Amino acid sequence: MRSHTQRLMVCAASFAALCMGLAGCGSNTASTGGDSGEVVNLTYMHRLPDSEGMTLVKDIVAKWNKDHPSIQVKATKFDGAAQDMIKKLETDVKAGNAPDLAQVGYAEVPEVFTKGLLEDVTEEAAKYKSDFAEGPYS
Repeated sequence: MRSHTQRLMVCAASFAALCMGLAGCGSNTASTGGDSGEVVNLTYMHRLPDSEGMTLVKDIVAKWNKDHPSIQVKATKFDGAAQDMIKKLETDVKAGNAPDLAQVGYAEVPEVFTKGLLEDVTEEAAKYKSDFAEGPYS
């Protein structure tokens, strides 16, 4: 039986692959939910512009939630600068109420890494390596 953390990482990897695929960037247990049949709820924070002509995050999330009823995602758009979002994430991590997933740019990865805001998902991500382009995967 998988632990809650392992199920969460499988879900996170699956959701990330879905987002990348639907955004044009690139059968597992995550697609059917947790082993116990319980609903897994994920929170996702992003700063994407959701501009006209783009695939909207709310549409991606709605499709995901429809196609995966046992893995539900709630997206929250952060309307501030990248640095402000990192400050919020740092505060939320310390308070124990950080989102399950947060989308940050490549430029912000070193800062969120040095602040200890990243989870090592190498083991789980390796199972889905073929779903990612080489650059984002590495």
